[in-house]
Amino acid sequence: MENKFPEGPNSRLVNLMTIACHDQTPENNAAVTNELFNGNAVLLVPTEPAEEGSKGVTFTHAPVIEGKVTLFAFTGEAAVLSFAKEDICCMGFPSGVLLRHCMDNGIGAIVVDPNTPNEVHMGLKAA
Repeated sequence: MENKFPEGPNSRLVNLMTIACHDQTPENNAAVTNELFNGNAVLLVPTEPAEEGSKGVTFTHAPVIEGKVTLFAFTGEAAVLSFAKEDICCMGFPSGVLLRHCMDNGIGAIVVDPNTPNEVHMGLKAA
């Protein structure tokens, strides 16, 4: 039996991203940021198991863009499929936990739903 990613918790985030992409006001961008840090969203992130003998995962799609390590993340399976040219393994992470972990570990930016009409870029600064 194939597991499906539960996209319901992300409906508010996707709606806010759509609004922000069509009307890029500071208020709309702040609403997306607030939902990512404080809402119920879960993001799919391309990962692979960490090296043998260590805990955790390694992010597999985190290129350096404009001098910043940039993490790609997705709000659902359709967004992953629009991005991926090959099969990729993803894990789901609560968005607020993920973003705080990224800021604590040198990730300088995140792109949510790359290659989609709702694509959102967000710079991250260490706390």
